[in-house]
Amino acid sequence: MLVGLTRVGAARQAVTMGLAVAGAEPGSVLAASAAATTVTTATATGGRFVADDARSRIELRLPPLWLGTPAARDEAMAAIAADLSDLARAVNAQRAVLLPPGVRPAPGAPAVTGGDVHRLEAADEAELEVLCNLLRRHTAVLIALAGRAVSGPGAAGDRVGSRWLADSREHLAARYVGSAAPGHLDRVRAQLRREGIADLERMDVAPVPAPDAAGGYALVRCLDAQTSLGDLRALMLLLAALGLRARRMVRGGRREAGTPQRVVERNRTRAVAEGLRARFETTAEQPKRGKGTRRDARAAAPADQFGGSGGSSVSGGEAARSAARRLLIELVPEFVNLGASALELAPLVLAVELPPLGVRPARTTELLDEIAVGDPSGFPARVQALLCDPTPGGPLLARLRGPESGRVTLALESWRARLDDRTAGSGER
Repeated sequence: MLVGLTRVGAARQAVTMGLAVAGAEPGSVLAASAAATTVTTATATGGRFVADDARSRIELRLPPLWLGTPAARDEAMAAIAADLSDLARAVNAQRAVLLPPGVRPAPGAPAVTGGDVHRLEAADEAELEVLCNLLRRHTAVLIALAGRAVSGPGAAGDRVGSRWLADSREHLAARYVGSAAPGHLDRVRAQLRREGIADLERMDVAPVPAPDAAGGYALVRCLDAQTSLGDLRALMLLLAALGLRARRMVRGGRREAGTPQRVVERNRTRAVAEGLRARFETTAEQPKRGKGTRRDARAAAPADQFGGSGGSSVSGGEAARSAARRLLIELVPEFVNLGASALELAPLVLAVELPPLGVRPARTTELLDEIAVGDPSGFPARVQALLCDPTPGGPLLARLRGPESGRVTLALESWRARLDDRTAGSGER
């Protein structure tokens, strides 16, 4: 007899978007815009714009947003698009252009690289611990999906997986978090200081205590800035799904066992260098999804906490694209819980499904390269328009509604069927 039903819902997610300005100083743009009242440091989303003249960047710091339903995501993306459009007009008034980082506006012009920083809210310390370790295990896949080489006129030869991370000296591979309790995090900081690392938040994924979240936030700072709001929406959905998975694990009394640090670091390096073309190492003892207890994982964790083997051995390998597809399929229950559609997930789904079918472009970054070759003079303006487009799926879908539409439709329909099947067979939405 059913006596109760518990729904595991989505947590809030905050994002700091990285934006580049070509042709003017970001600080002067914001100052002139505020004086003209066309845009202020406060935004419709409740966030704020912050200038970083040293890096020729502007950050849009969004507050924690709840994205648990399609309607909530539509509302959030429309508000962000309005903020970006206002900023773009202010930038254009200064005879400059607003671009996503990683874009070269003209041949020989420098490209400002940068990333988007995500903060996933946790309900308590146990959830924060599991979430950080789950994100750590999938760091290489996340980097491969979000990573970008430089795009734009004359940049076709750049095939690195993430130009931003490849050039960065401010990032460190995530370590296993044995506990998110403040006392334990002090020990983690002490260990990192012995390794010459002063700040816990330099890791790709880090637990961060916060007064506005009961358990704090999982800081994710290894994802390249995205080229469109459709791409950003898909990545936020992926992170929200991982957050739901962590919450379910905690509700079931499970922890995330430790993946060997050497595997995390090697796969991270390969993802940064080659993106979805990389091949990842695997471990003989992957954490069993839906199995084990907190005690089982606790026994496995200490040996791996600061880089030990954790009892696992390296064997075989897996293509990064296959690993990304497998992760997306594993998270179908969470996507269903979030009400996600195939169109919303298209920037991720098409990146893994189209290349085996021989379809290009499969990612928005490849679309930018195509525009740079076909319309180099109009490239900056077209990229700025793409950046501000809140359409689910982003500009890539509009481009693919052509000669390759049959195979694109087939790929999306297979994911619609997968999501619908899970909805029909699940008692929880």
